Amino acid sequence: MKYFRAFFYVLLVVGFMLISYFITAFILDSMDIALFSLTWFTAMVVVIILVGVTMSLLAPYIVAWFLWVINEFTLSVSTKSIKELISGTIGLIAGLTIAALISIPLKSLPFGGFISVLLLIFFGYAGMQVGMRKNEDVGKILRMAPPADKKQARVAKKVYLGILDTSAIIDGRFADVYRTGFLEGSFILPNFVLDELKRVADASDPMKKERGRRGLNILNELKEENKDAYMMVNKDYEDIKEVDTKIIRLAVDMKTRIFTNDYNLNRMAKVQNVTVLNINDLANALKSVVLPGEELTAHIIREGKEANQGVAYLDDGTMIVVEDGKKYVGLTLHVEVTSALQTANGKMIFAKPKV
Repeated sequence: MKYFRAFFYVLLVVGFMLISYFITAFILDSMDIALFSLTWFTAMVVVIILVGVTMSLLAPYIVAWFLWVINEFTLSVSTKSIKELISGTIGLIAGLTIAALISIPLKSLPFGGFISVLLLIFFGYAGMQVGMRKNEDVGKILRMAPPADKKQARVAKKVYLGILDTSAIIDGRFADVYRTGFLEGSFILPNFVLDELKRVADASDPMKKERGRRGLNILNELKEENKDAYMMVNKDYEDIKEVDTKIIRLAVDMKTRIFTNDYNLNRMAKVQNVTVLNINDLANALKSVVLPGEELTAHIIREGKEANQGVAYLDDGTMIVVEDGKKYVGLTLHVEVTSALQTANGKMIFAKPKV
């Protein structure tokens, strides 16, 4: 991207200098100024230098705007289905055809050519937008019959589940949930998140390196199982350094959600009214519901913080605090639930030995 920016910058400056040379030469020739005379040479040098300096100052802004337009167009196109793109193209052709027919009688009028260009732009854009929005009707006309069942209909229109961040990828449970079939659609994987994951995988710290490689392996396995599991988005915000801020910016631009386990990113996103899906919240919601009086089988593994308490765990990791359970450490027994408490770290169950 850096070399492309520099090349486009030079091309823009040199191109405008060449254009200014030919325009100035035409004007000087119409003024009957002799070719390569002192006046001709002076005027040519002054104009070319002025154009070159002006474009050198404006080129960075023009290049930045041009690249922004390309990124926005690419992002917009990538979120459209094939049927929408085909319908939009048909609408564009229809709009340009209408504009060309209207422009025929306008050619004889003053500024007719300028008006024709405006009509082409207006009708072309309007036709493309109408075509994309009416893709179902266009499909019927072209005998592009809609999918036979609801499942195929959902596949025909791409559904994006949300943006993955590094913490969610390394955690890996998003992939487990996806494999169950409860989620249909594609996750969004920005290129800057993948770059951050690669940096973690290349870290000198063995623990960080292991976490990074785990995340990359999860992505590779998920892609092998389903090529539509996630979609890469090659979009960056060069004015932003923090990856978390880039994720929020992309979520706002794409009007989508964020998958993360990161506390700070969660808080930052909510401030900007971006929906955050935290796999920990889902895990807590799916933990077993127990009621007072219900019987459980618990294996007491250690003493509790309070006197005579014993601690056990359910298969999903829920802690059970057993009154008078200290003497049963190492044993498995039936307990009766007395109450349950929901905390920020999950659910805690209080019980007593079943007599």
